[in-house]
Amino acid sequence: MTSILPHGGTLVQRIVQGEEREQLLQDSMNLSSMRINTWTISDLDLIGVGHSHHFRDS
Repeated sequence: MTSILPHGGTLVQRIVQGEEREQLLQDSMNLSSMRINTWTISDLDLIGVGHSHHFRDS
């Protein structure tokens, strides 16, 4: 079976695993928090479920 190639470039893996993940989680404890509106929450949700994709130019 052939898979469908992503249009617009190369699909970028955005999931961090292993030691790098643990380090990023630790580093994130020192970041400031901010308030976001419902529009931004909606945008983040669309990115999270794959409706909006991040492509790297080929």
